Amino acid sequence: MKSKLLVISSLLLLHFALARGQNSSADSADHANHPFRPPSLAECLKTASPDGRFQVDENRNPFYLRADFDGDGKPDYAVVVEGQRTKRNGVLICTSRHEFFVLGADSAPDPPFSDMPHDDFVAPDWDIVTKDDLVAWQQAHTKMPVPKGEGITMIWDDHIGLIYWDGKAYRWGSYEDKGGIPLDE
Repeated sequence: MKSKLLVISSLLLLHFALARGQNSSADSADHANHPFRPPSLAECLKTASPDGRFQVDENRNPFYLRADFDGDGKPDYAVVVEGQRTKRNGVLICTSRHEFFVLGADSAPDPPFSDMPHDDFVAPDWDIVTKDDLVAWQQAHTKMPVPKGEGITMIWDDHIGLIYWDGKAYRWGSYEDKGGIPLDE
């Protein structure tokens, strides 16, 4: 009796293991190739770039940012991408609502996303800026729309650029290291 029960249990476990493997072999391969990519980011990349439209810059540290960029209280992701057609860098933002936004890269350059020459706004370093810091910056520079969530800073030695959501679109704000005087004034 025990041996029959052991055989049946083993067969059931084998069946479930094989069934699971068949359903998720593509996901397992993707996870094996990109073990540090969160599942929601991996799904967004499949949707945003099904034909390899973008190449993710995984050499960047960190290679993705996680924050509440759109202000809905849920985590969103951002990655630096290179457009395969233009070879221009850009940022792909993936929201918790399963929407994605491509800033730069292969997007139409007219109008450009940023005020940077050739719309080359991807800096060597990037980080998250809190909503409180963005709002304080906005209050000091009233030309900037009120940000709805956290933002992204693009950091150069003499310049900082800000990417933020204003409730309708992602926007660019920048200032040079000239005593905090913004470029747009």
